[in-house]
Amino acid sequence: MPRVVCNMLFVAAALCAIAAGAAIPKEVVSVMELQLPVAFSPLPASSSTRLYPCQSDTRLALDRTFTITFGEEPFAITGVSKDGKAVEMSVPKMQRSVKEKTKGKNKDGAKDAETPKEYVKRWFKADDVFGRVKWNMERYEAKCQHLAYFFCGKRIVDLCGIVEEGAQCDSLGTVMVGPDKYKLLYVVGDCKAGGEDNAFRIVLAREAPPVKTQEEYNKRAEQLLAEYAYRNGRPWGKMHPALLTHEGCYECAGMASDFGKYMFGTGLGGEEFKDASEIRSGDVLYMKSHFFAVVFRKGEQLHTIEGNINAVVSQSKTRYSVKNGKLYSGNSEREFVKGWHHWKPQGEGKK
Repeated sequence: MPRVVCNMLFVAAALCAIAAGAAIPKEVVSVMELQLPVAFSPLPASSSTRLYPCQSDTRLALDRTFTITFGEEPFAITGVSKDGKAVEMSVPKMQRSVKEKTKGKNKDGAKDAETPKEYVKRWFKADDVFGRVKWNMERYEAKCQHLAYFFCGKRIVDLCGIVEEGAQCDSLGTVMVGPDKYKLLYVVGDCKAGGEDNAFRIVLAREAPPVKTQEEYNKRAEQLLAEYAYRNGRPWGKMHPALLTHEGCYECAGMASDFGKYMFGTGLGGEEFKDASEIRSGDVLYMKSHFFAVVFRKGEQLHTIEGNINAVVSQSKTRYSVKNGKLYSGNSEREFVKGWHHWKPQGEGKK
């Protein structure tokens, strides 16, 4: 057979495969169908942040007159086709800004009230929604706490909650996001997120046992400082809840609580102390009317992370220091009330 004909047949076969779409394994479909709807953020294989719906669950031709942008929030999966090639999701009816404003005042007299979105159910190709998942269905018990994430597009994952130690899950497979490998977990039960219990979520997850050595601490601390959810300038103002704990903590206390959970599997608790000279890496501090966390202490200088600084997250290596047993912010002494030790860092003690 001439080479040109072979090439044409190969291209035709490839196009047919693309049109048909890859199927979700039957055992995964069976598990997903048990507890729909379920929150999920699409994981497309490409770097695109847009998805086109299909004509129906059986006709997978794309409807180019409609598109959705993902990354700002998860969607709800409401159905899966029997052949596993299509997924139904509840998505915004029209492509709009999350914070589209209305004119006038709301019932409380405040201006520019937010307009709620309208949602509609549409079918999408399963491989457009789930991307390059290496499917491997198995029962999974979390042997330690797992950090849970949603995919935001462009190889970015956003921390959204915690899967507690002992949680019973279905592991659907694994996903590579950039250089990092995540489990794709179908959490059966409570998945802590935003200070609330969120049942039956499909999330990306990675193990995060409490740190025990200095090497583990240093690695986890760098991961925390690099988290998309905790980056400098991320909104974290009035009534913003902790993402990982369920202690009723908000604003600056919420961030401090998250720090304790992320690093040590605890929260705000720990060994209480009231002498500022004892401040060390891994501490959560409370000065009059404000909580913050000490990621590292180097000499007198504190490398900190805190929420609700001008309503955003703030990481700083220079804002706070300890001099002569006193806590300072810049050149001003602050009223240190108390702090909590979670561990004793190697090479650190009372200064």
